[in-house]
Parts: sequence; C-alpha cells; structure tokens
Amino acid sequence: MQRYKEGAGLVATIEQEREFEQEQERLREKHQIEAEDVVIVERPSLVKFLLKLGISTCKTAMTIALLLLALLGLLALLYPQPREELLQVLGTMLQEAKGFIGMN
Repeated sequence: MQRYKEGAGLVATIEQEREFEQEQERLREKHQIEAEDVVIVERPSLVKFLLKLGISTCKTAMTIALLLLALLGLLALLYPQPREELLQVLGTMLQEAKGFIGMN
C-alpha cells in the first residue's frame, strides 16, 4: 500500500512542477524576460487587492439588488391590486413610447 501512496505523491509533485513552469512562462512573456534561469516572483499589490475587492463587492451588491427587484416584480404580479397598478403603468409607458416613436 505504501507504494501506491508514493506514486500518488509523485504525480502530484510532477503536476505542481508543470503548473509552476507554465506560470513562469506566462510571467516571462508578461515581463518580457528572455533568460530561462530566472525565477519570477510576483508580489501581491494592495492596489490590485483593493480593485478586486471593489469589483466583487459591486457584483455582490448588484446581484442582491437584482434579486430584490425580481422579488418585488413577482409580488406585484401575485397580488391583484399591485397587478392592476402595474398593468396601468405599463400601458402608459407603452403609449408614451409609441408617442416618442411617432406611431400614434
């Protein structure tokens, strides 16, 4: 059994080395470095971190807002009084859109 565990570790090690080499190749192309014996290490940047954090926060906020609007729309269609109001508003919007286009 020990033999199989060592084999699995060997495969994992080879995969890690392959991923490391692919990452180094990508970094060499990015930074335009021709030397093969140079190991490139990118350090995390505060600006990049804050930018990614801001983007993910905006995406989360937009998703929550979209879900809330979908819930409000569903509730407006389920109950009779808001449904009537919604249909009146949509009819008015359609008439105004036709007026802007000149279809009236």
